[in-house]
Amino acid sequence: LIVYIFQVFGLLTIAKREGFKNKWMAFVPFLNVYYIGVCSQKNKVYGMNPKYFAIVTAAIEAILVAGYIIYYVSAFAVWNKITWAPYTDRNGNTLYWYVDDAVGLPAGMEWLRWSFLNLGNILSWVDLVFIILKLLLLTAFFRPYSARQYVWFSIAGALLPLTGILIYVVRNNKGMSYTDYIR
Repeated sequence: LIVYIFQVFGLLTIAKREGFKNKWMAFVPFLNVYYIGVCSQKNKVYGMNPKYFAIVTAAIEAILVAGYIIYYVSAFAVWNKITWAPYTDRNGNTLYWYVDDAVGLPAGMEWLRWSFLNLGNILSWVDLVFIILKLLLLTAFFRPYSARQYVWFSIAGALLPLTGILIYVVRNNKGMSYTDYIR
């Protein structure tokens, strides 16, 4: 929540200074990811306008949140209905692994079993795509507002939950084209 608040006020400060419209988007989850793209319009992401790139990133973030909610709800629903088989690892520790069955699960709730067994793997791949897209989006954002450290800020923001704090740190920097900075 604290990191989110930093991100909101950082985006709001940048949007006010640069004269961007629809500042309210900085307050709305998922739309604020899109608004990062709006605030980074001075740079392109592989020739694309960052606004359009940010739409895809925000949509994937929303899909991830919905997917993880479904995954954890299904895990909670089928946890006691799945057979757990013990096995011993190389160090002699007894661990448990689930066997692919759900005894006593109602017929209409088979999707819960499928979600628990498969959705975690699917979401891992979607999460990887999201991290790559977020890295590219943050690169486009931090290039104009932190030209010297944009690589480090982008990597830290994509891999760690620090995006809001990093946006807040650069909120007072005037945006510039990275090409102009290099010149």
